[in-house]
Amino acid sequence: MVICSSCTVSILVKQKRIRCSSANCSNQYHQECVKFNETSISRAKWTCPTCSKHSSKGEDDSNGLTKKNSPVPANTSPNASISITNSFQEMVLDEIRSLRSEINKKFAEQHLCLNKFDSSLLCLQKDIKELGSKFSEIRKELDEVTKSVNFLSEVHDDQIKINAENTKIISKLAAENNSLKTQLNDISCHLAEIEQRNVAKRYGI
Repeated sequence: MVICSSCTVSILVKQKRIRCSSANCSNQYHQECVKFNETSISRAKWTCPTCSKHSSKGEDDSNGLTKKNSPVPANTSPNASISITNSFQEMVLDEIRSLRSEINKKFAEQHLCLNKFDSSLLCLQKDIKELGSKFSEIRKELDEVTKSVNFLSEVHDDQIKINAENTKIISKLAAENNSLKTQLNDISCHLAEIEQRNVAKRYGI
């Protein structure tokens, strides 16, 4: 894990950082901590506050302003180069570990979201299946109701036909009844006339 040399807080992968360009310095900082501005100086030339102070002090000594100490020459020994290389490699490895950790975290979160989505999808499929089953039952009931309605409609039509036939029969019987009444009246009148004739003959009227 890379630590900011200013605030001593870990530098996350997603945070902007700046590294000292001095050969014998490997300090890294949050850009906010050192107020780095890319428009005023490039990353390749930027030096940390500590190295900047040493550099300013060395320049003052060379100009004769102060004569306290001579500038410390840069350590160009093989061991120093190896140390810098190892430090850089360790920094890269820390970056890779941090990046891999974040990727694994994101992957775990996505995997959890996918599991939740799969669970929701299964519940939705189950609900759809249940609705399909209920719809089938309702359709069967509707088919039965339709059959019953059709049967009642047929019975009603048959009853209408029967009623029409009965009406015709009743009308015919009523006509025949009226005819029989007329005939009966005629017969009664005829019998009355015959009876009167017989009475007249008997008494010589």
